[in-house]
Parts: sequence; C-alpha cells; structure tokens
Amino acid sequence: HPPVLAHADCVQRNVNKTFKTNLNETFNADPNVTYVNPNETFNITQTVNGQPQTVTVARYIVPADTPARRHNFTGRADWNINNSQNLTVSYQLGRSNDLRAFSGTNRIADSLIGRVRNTDAINGTHNYVITPTIVNQFRFQYSSLKPSSAQDAGAQSAAVLVTFTGPTGQGGTQVFGSSTNSSDRTEKRWQLQDTLSIVKGSNTFRFGFDYHNIDAIYTDRFDSTGTYTFGNFYFFSVNSPSRYQQNFNTTSEIKNNYLGFFAQHDWRAKSNLTLSFGLRYERESVLDDNNNFGPRFAFAWNPFKKSEKTVIRFGAGIFYNRVLLRTIDDYTSDTSALRLDTNSLNVPTGVTVDLTTVRNYLATQFPNGLTANSTIPVNATNSYTAAQLSRSSTAFRSLSDDLIIPESYQFNLGFERQLAKFLVFEANVTYNKTSNLWRESNPNAASIPAGTPDRNGDGQITYTDYLLGVTTGPNRFVNGSQSDTVGSVDSVTGLACTTTSTLCTVNVNTTNSNSSTTCATTGNTTNTPVCRAFAAINALRPFASTLGNVQLERVSPIGNSRYYGAVFELRTRYRKHSSGFGGSARVVYTLSRLMDDGIVNTSDPTAPGDFSRDWSRSLSDRTHRVSFSGTFDMPWYLGKLRLSPLFRFGSSAPFNLSAGGIDRSLDDVSNDRPSFSGDPKSINWRVFQSAFPQSLASQFSLAPIGSPGNLGRNAGNGPRLYIFDLSVTREFKIGERFRIRPNIEFNNILNSTVYSFGSNFINFDNVANCSGTGLTTAQQATCDGFLAPTRTVAPRRIRVGIRFDF
Repeated sequence: HPPVLAHADCVQRNVNKTFKTNLNETFNADPNVTYVNPNETFNITQTVNGQPQTVTVARYIVPADTPARRHNFTGRADWNINNSQNLTVSYQLGRSNDLRAFSGTNRIADSLIGRVRNTDAINGTHNYVITPTIVNQFRFQYSSLKPSSAQDAGAQSAAVLVTFTGPTGQGGTQVFGSSTNSSDRTEKRWQLQDTLSIVKGSNTFRFGFDYHNIDAIYTDRFDSTGTYTFGNFYFFSVNSPSRYQQNFNTTSEIKNNYLGFFAQHDWRAKSNLTLSFGLRYERESVLDDNNNFGPRFAFAWNPFKKSEKTVIRFGAGIFYNRVLLRTIDDYTSDTSALRLDTNSLNVPTGVTVDLTTVRNYLATQFPNGLTANSTIPVNATNSYTAAQLSRSSTAFRSLSDDLIIPESYQFNLGFERQLAKFLVFEANVTYNKTSNLWRESNPNAASIPAGTPDRNGDGQITYTDYLLGVTTGPNRFVNGSQSDTVGSVDSVTGLACTTTSTLCTVNVNTTNSNSSTTCATTGNTTNTPVCRAFAAINALRPFASTLGNVQLERVSPIGNSRYYGAVFELRTRYRKHSSGFGGSARVVYTLSRLMDDGIVNTSDPTAPGDFSRDWSRSLSDRTHRVSFSGTFDMPWYLGKLRLSPLFRFGSSAPFNLSAGGIDRSLDDVSNDRPSFSGDPKSINWRVFQSAFPQSLASQFSLAPIGSPGNLGRNAGNGPRLYIFDLSVTREFKIGERFRIRPNIEFNNILNSTVYSFGSNFINFDNVANCSGTGLTTAQQATCDGFLAPTRTVAPRRIRVGIRFDF
C-alpha cells in the first residue's frame, strides 16, 4: 500500500511516484504535544488585543501508511435429506478496514479515518419434489452490515482550526485533524422466498412470494466529534479557543417491509412457439404506494419448424424500482438533529451570553469533544446543557406527499441464429423508459410573475427578465455597460452613485460578486450585484412571509430517463481441438443512447422545478461499446494454462461544465452552467496542463445574473474507455478426489487511464487570460485544469489465489 503525507492544510501531489508538498503553510504550535520536527522554525507575530504576540512554530510533516485490509470467508454444506428433498446452507463473512477511504482535508496521522465494514450472511435453499410435476423451492437469508468510522485520535477527538499569517505574509486556516465527515449505515435484513412450480401438459405455472424485513440505522458523522476554532497561533499556544461547533442526535432508524407476489404461466402453444404471461405485485411499507402491479408478456418462436437453429424472442413488462432508504432517511431524520455553535447559542429570552465565560469553559474541555448532556456556562449565573443551547440542524428537507416508487416500461426483441456447429449470432433491440424518478427541487424558489416578457432575448423567461423590468427603487437593474461602481451616474435619476446611495443601478452582466452566501444588507440595499438581485426577488418566494429566503429541499417523483439500444453478439461454444488447444469466445457490440434529466435521485434542475431543460445524454452514456471475452485452454507444452481475457472499449462519454459552484440563477442551488457562444460539439476534453485552448475558452462567459446559462447539461465530450483484464489459472489433480487450482487475476493489466465518475464535473472559471503571463498559482491551476479530468479509478491490480476442491 502506498504511503500518504500526513499533515495539515498543505498541497500534496504525486509526481512520477514521488510525493512532494508545499511546506510553507504547515506548522505545529501545540506546546503540549511532542512532535519530531525539522530543524527550521519560524517566529510568527500576531496582534492580540492591540499587542504583538510572537509564537515560534515549525513545519510538521510525517509520512503515514494507509493500508486497505479485506478478509473474506465462505462456508457451505449440502444435505440430501432423501430422494425428493435437499438442503443447502452457506455462510459468508467479510471484514475490511480501509484507511485509504478518508476524504476532505489534509490531516495529522492519528486523525486518518479508517472505514470499517463488517458483514455476515447466512442463507439456505430447500428443494422439495412433491410429485414428478410439482416442485417447490424455499430460500431464506439473514444478513447484517456493521460499518464504522474510527480514527486513532479517539472517537471524541475534535478537529482544530487555527487562523494565522505566515512568515511570508500569506495566511489562511490551519487544519489539525478533521471532525468525522462520513456516514454509516448499520443494517439487519431477513429475506424469505418461495416458488411453487406446477407442470401440466404443455403448461407450466409458477407462483411465489418474496419478503424482506429491513432494519437500518443511519449515523451522520459530519462534525459529530466537534470542531474547535482558534483566532491565531498565540491563542492556540495558550489554549484559548474562540468557538466550538458540533452536531448531536445524528442517528436515526428506518424499518421497511417489502412484499412481492407473482404468478406466471408458460404455455407451449406449438412445438415451435412458447408464450409466457405474468403478473407481479410489490409493496413497501415505508411509502404509501399500493398500486404497483407489473404485467409481463413474452414469447419465443422458431419460424422454421424443421430446424432448431433459429429463435425469435420478445418480452415486455412494467417493472418497479426498490425504495431508496438512504434518501428517505436524509429527508425525514434531520428534524431531530441538533447543531451547537457557541457563536449562536440558543438561550432563553432575556439571558445574556458572556463569550469570555463560554471560552473559558471550552479551554477546560479542549481537546475533547462534548456530549449533548455537557453543561455549558453562558454567564456567571446561568448554565445549560449542550442540547438546550443547540438549534435544529436542518429542518427544511421533506418528501412530497405524492412520492411513489419509480417504474420502468421495458421491451426487448431478439433474434438468435446458429451459423455453424460451434458459432452462434444473436441480436437484441431494447427500449426502457423510466418515470417517477426521484428528483429534488426548492418549493421556496422565487416565482416569476405571469406575463413577464423575454427582455433578455434568450428564448427563456428567467429572473434576468424580471430584474430588467425593475426600473425604480434601490435594486434597479440594466442590461448595458452601466454598473454600481462608485462614481457612476444613475441613468434614471441623474444622481451620482456614492457609497451611501440606495439608487445605484446594477448591470446584470457583471462578473463580480457571484456568491449568494455572503449577502449582507446595508440600509435598503445589499452590498453586491448578486445580493441585490436576491433582495429584489425575495418577495416573490411562495413562503416569503413565513420563511423569508430559506431554501427548502423536497424530493418528488418527477424525473425521467430513457434508454434504447441494439446489441449484436457473436459467440463460439466451447470446443476442444486435437492439438490440445480449446476454448470459447464472445464478441459483443452495443449501439445505444441513454438520456436523463438528472444524475442522482436528489438532482436539482438549473431552473426551479423545470427538469425538461436538463434533458440530455446521461453521464454514463457511451454510444459505442465493444467487448471481447473468452476462455482458452493451452496444451501441455504451454503449461495447460487456462486464460480468460476480457477487453472493453467505450466511445466518448459526456461531461458537465458548471459555472464554478455559484448560484448565478438565483434559485438557491449552486449548479449553474456558463453561457457558450460556439458549437457545443467543439467542447472536447484535454489532458491536464496540455496546450490551452484559448479560442474555445473565449467562447465561454458567465450568464447574466438571474439566468442559469445557455450551455446544455453534459455538453462536453469526454475521453474514451479502454480496459483489458486477464485471469490465468491452472488445475492440478491429486489422486481421484483432490484438486488444487492456483490463479492470478490482472485488472486493467495495461494500466490504462480510467476516469472516474467525479471527473464528469469540470468547473468553468474566468480563463480568458490563460494565454497571458504573470498568472498567480491559483490562476495557473485553473488554466491547467480547464476541461481536464483529474480523477481516475481502476488502477492495475494483481490478485493471487488458490482453490482447493475435495
């Protein structure tokens, strides 16, 4: 396992397999902990209460191993009870501890979070031949999942944030450790299945049920161990925290019972024609959705009665997804969660908070976290528990009243023909339409008044058009070159714009002040163009009178996806040659298209509630796919090896360009895209730090304030996919009863670059000057990464194993 550099708040890069780091902002200033530091130290002087205070600090960087350990065990027992009954019982055990799974900030070694995942399952199958024409199969399973997240620093180890100015004048926030930011799901599941088959002449009837009992406990570990904030290194050295934050009551439980019944009739109507009719009903207790009936129909037909070499198959039906329990929990459990922030304590009316008293208490608790029952003094006479001083964490997430299970309408038409004794050709055409997919939207987004004209001329009615219609008052907007710069003259009043003026117009095309999270009100106007825009539309919110500009999050069954594809397959059946060679092979070509309006079940549209504008190719869509697989046995002079190759090719997949994680469209969701003046087909990916496409970049721009951008979703053309896997095995016989099979498996044996799901999101930022000189480090990084995916998965892996049969 490769090492990582355990440190805090410094840049880490892997260059030619050598770890390098920027040490300029990595320090250790805790006098209570002994570290092995480099000899070089720095004196940092920071002003405290008007007086200079000097603290000596040193760079702290230590390499730490991050192993990933996994153990699996499987046992099985078979029992032939009598001539008509048999029973099979098996047990699976899984144990893993992955220190590579930590995410988020750089951290010291004892704060690396290990993701533990323990699984156990016992299952069995009972087959009972009641009569020669009646057979019953009963299956059961019990499984448990017990994950956890742990760090060597301890379960209650809090994170530490220190604000500082370094010796070179540059500063920032130093991070020591990190409050756990993952989540765990503990689950116990019972599953019972039964299928009764009855054969009567040319008819076969099947009846059965499937039952699941699921008990899931979710634990949100974000900031569950607390975070201490220090104003500077001096306060850190004297153990005087200024702020503390922590979440409580972050564990919730969901119980769900799934029950499904089915009936199926297979009728051999003719010697060359078989018809199948079926009906399935499904019900899950966690949702009020009771009408999930899924009819199915299929046939298999040989058009040539005298030949068994051809078959035509057709199948169609309605199918239902399973309920996403994680989403149900996310949108129902937060009402019980509490958020403690000593900068905003929930004290009774009339009680004054003395921050000095609170900070002195925090100093006595550092470095440990608090519990909900911890008593915190807020002044000389009043003390309250942490739970009493906390506020509701996130009470504005909900499920719509009409939430139902997504359903799919599927059909498949296939043709299979035996071309030669060992050669078979098959072609299938598939169509799948899924509706009622879960999507997220904000019910409190401002509603554009009916009759608003398209003043912006982009073919869409957006908040921009409404803003351009605001011609009087303190939040007036224009679509020209005039802005709210101090010294400009207002075109309506003729008055000069000053620092105290509330009559300055704002240009919707300004590229400044994009963040909506820092809006502050001064008098009758807000302090940035985007913030002024929010102030102008806040009165249009449906719940403005009760909730103000609070963002609501509601999941509704309003999403859609569509897949259609053609699959052509050529395969050979296993054949042994006299030379000692033998094997089978399979080649598959797929031509397909997958369209959707959101990537996950909680996707938001770029325009409030309008998912039709986000309809595009899915991020997982690849128009062309080719795969080759096979099993090949070698003769004795090649070691009698069995080779099992698998090669996969996929054409370009799309990627999405965002506007840099800002809320330009004013819908409270930071998922906007830029505007683009060229041909979207020209937006192609590039290798990191390759020649910058200045001509292409100049065609991007930020959308006007109030608009989500005219660039379509997933408009970029990403890289192709190449993966080659290989398995090699050899069988050794020991006597008549024993066999040993050592094997070695190579995943991505050529170590081809495979870009991950996260690489499908590439931010657009101001890259107009990337061809210039004198760029800052941040600007250069933006230019280097423009249109360049930087995350990969599926590195080359080698697994060695051995199987013993007796």
